[in-house]
Amino acid sequence: MHNPLRIKREEWLGVAMTTLVFSVFHALSIRKFFPLFAHHLHGGLWKVFVRHYHLSGYDPKMYSMITRWSTEYDPGRHPLLNLFLFPFYKLNQWLIGMTGVNCMQFIVAVILVLLAVYSFVYLFRILREAIGLRWGDSMLLTAFFFSFAYIHLALLAPDHFAWSMTLLLYTLYVAGMKMKRGWPFTIWQATLLFFVTSGVTLTNGAKTLLALFFVNGRRLFKPQLLLMAIVIPIFLLAGLYQYENTVFVKPRMEAMRNANAKKKVDSVAIQKAQAVLKVTATKPFSTKPGLNMTDASTPRIPTIVENLFGESLQFHEDYFLCDITNGDHLRPVFVNYRHWWNYAAEALCVTLLILGIWAGRRQRFQWLGLSFFAIDMGLHVVLGFAINEIYIMTAHWAFIIPMSIAWLLHHKRLRPLTLSAVALLTIWFWWHNGQLLLGELLS
Repeated sequence: MHNPLRIKREEWLGVAMTTLVFSVFHALSIRKFFPLFAHHLHGGLWKVFVRHYHLSGYDPKMYSMITRWSTEYDPGRHPLLNLFLFPFYKLNQWLIGMTGVNCMQFIVAVILVLLAVYSFVYLFRILREAIGLRWGDSMLLTAFFFSFAYIHLALLAPDHFAWSMTLLLYTLYVAGMKMKRGWPFTIWQATLLFFVTSGVTLTNGAKTLLALFFVNGRRLFKPQLLLMAIVIPIFLLAGLYQYENTVFVKPRMEAMRNANAKKKVDSVAIQKAQAVLKVTATKPFSTKPGLNMTDASTPRIPTIVENLFGESLQFHEDYFLCDITNGDHLRPVFVNYRHWWNYAAEALCVTLLILGIWAGRRQRFQWLGLSFFAIDMGLHVVLGFAINEIYIMTAHWAFIIPMSIAWLLHHKRLRPLTLSAVALLTIWFWWHNGQLLLGELLS
């Protein structure tokens, strides 16, 4: 596998622009929250960061874990992510010792800006090399993708979504180039890719398996490849889960139970504490109603219009960055746009997506991207997992929009109209989303 970190000459302009834009976003975020967090040298997520940091439905877990490392990401869903953050926690502890200041915001900013840069690089390469667009077309569609509201937030929020997006884009890029050249994944390539992507988020592993199948076909089921690339990584991840759960999670839950038992409070407080303890013991990593495994009651049509293709792509002005579970910054599940042109922009974007899917219907690479999209739609829209705040999952699937539209640009008759529509949407989304987000960060 080629060096995934090398940046090519034709990518430097986009890399510079991506670095500049997201460095500004993070600089403003640090400016806003630094007085609150700089001298908080101990403690965790629920004590300080959630109380003061509000960014839609995202949790500031990276802030908490780089301040005081713990297994706050569920090892059952993110078995490697806790371990990925441990070196950054050690770096922050060294910086705290040197400066007396909690530097976790600066560390997270550097991580997320780098993830933004490589998300740009891999999407640009998908469009430029795997799909075969011109340089200008690839730049425009990449800028279009980065104009989406919850791509902004995924690369600003100290959560895991930027990690997932970068790995998924890299997986698609490598798979696309192998499909184009007729090269299979080797055993070590498949093993490493499946292990890392699954370790960050399990659903990413399912998408990697699809990529391996699209590229290798039935060769994927040869005993040696199946054992080394799938079975052994699964057992390793299961072992990591068991280790984290035994060494870190269970002792922490036991300590919480003991601490609660020793408190001498009135009967009402005892009942409240027992209720919290019960929820925490069964769901220690998230108690949000939006993260229930299934939900059949939330209506799907408003979800698709206002949240999936609405809030994901362009912020609602009302209840901006509010959360469905935060009492101080509460928003309803569905919010309507104030103006008709927001719905017109959404309709145009969805129309381009549908036309692009049709234009690329004979391309195997397009079907690979659609299979990624289908996993998320099945999980969130059909089953209802996290459906109440589906927009926070945008980074897992929204790249299918520029990937699909790219196939329209291969049609000479449709190319001028498609370019005009994409340019118009890109300008509008950057203006609408950018001015709202900058206004919030400057407040």
